[in-house]
Amino acid sequence: MKILMLMMEAGSGHKAPAMALKQNIEETYPGQHEIEVIDFAKVLECTKFDSFYKNTWNFFLKKPFLFSLTYSIVNTRFAKLNESIITRKVTDKVEGFIKGFKPDIIVSTHFTSSNILAKLTEKKKINLPCVAIITDPFNKHRIWVNKNNFNVVFSENAKKYLISKGIVGSHVKHFSFPLRAPFSKKLPSKEELRTKLGFGKDKFVFFISSGGEGIGNMEVTVKKLLAAKINNLQIVVVAGRNQNLYENLKSLNAGSDLKIFGYVNNMEEILKASDLICGKTGASFTFEALSLGKPLLFNQTIANEFPTRDAIVNGGMAWYVPKPNQIVSFVKKITKDKSELNRVANNVKKFNFKSGTSEIAQYILNLIH
Repeated sequence: MKILMLMMEAGSGHKAPAMALKQNIEETYPGQHEIEVIDFAKVLECTKFDSFYKNTWNFFLKKPFLFSLTYSIVNTRFAKLNESIITRKVTDKVEGFIKGFKPDIIVSTHFTSSNILAKLTEKKKINLPCVAIITDPFNKHRIWVNKNNFNVVFSENAKKYLISKGIVGSHVKHFSFPLRAPFSKKLPSKEELRTKLGFGKDKFVFFISSGGEGIGNMEVTVKKLLAAKINNLQIVVVAGRNQNLYENLKSLNAGSDLKIFGYVNNMEEILKASDLICGKTGASFTFEALSLGKPLLFNQTIANEFPTRDAIVNGGMAWYVPKPNQIVSFVKKITKDKSELNRVANNVKKFNFKSGTSEIAQYILNLIH
């Protein structure tokens, strides 16, 4: 069977679920399925369209207020109609690629490709099951609403919203969020991982990241934490693709108090070896930390992530502390008295999050048949 997965690598939030599903199917049914995951606008050489989307996304990460405004504006029928006009040429190329690849099913993890698939189905240009993976777990937003797709959601609120917009209930399935295989497998102990990674065995390890692009106030936060000279604290930073951030932090020469990584492929090890996880409220990042039983400190949230932030914070599994000075005060407090940290860690343990990758993969394969 041939499976085509469409995503757009604007950050890592749309790529990670697609790759997790691909890996699961290939490991569970070796040699039985041909799976192609493509960054569709890039692969189809829609250069201007691809650059516009990705550059706009990076711009909005730096200007969250403007993103909030835009996010509200596009939550309208008019905006969705306008997108279908903008994507007309891309839609033609997607149709051509589908006809050449001849998949048995198509999976999309980005709202634009999901909308394109729904339009092609509506116009009878394609006749095969299309699955939209709605990567904003708790959102209610019109941009994800398509009656011609099967829809995978990650909360009951999202399911109810789609049904309220006229999508048939049998075409909306609720699963746990899909994570890469390492987050479902047994890892070495925290102590073993600290030795492997060079972390202090008896230190309080504070992990901080800001998504795959490394955009945010990380540098300011790290400098303020170092200046505060918090006893027994080790700061671990993943700078992602932000090479300038990586080099700037390296130049601090902070010794064992600061451990810096660039873009990593062993995030599960780094997270498990840490005591407190701080970062942007991306869905993959959030559920990766929860799957390892780690309390979260959200320091950056943009509009499409507000519902995720609120659900996790209100569920007693995280804090929201956006400003660097506030983060320093919080870390000082939490390292002196760990009762609050232990309370939140206990809530995470009770939540007992398990990845839904296997169940979603099986659902996709069942739709083929």
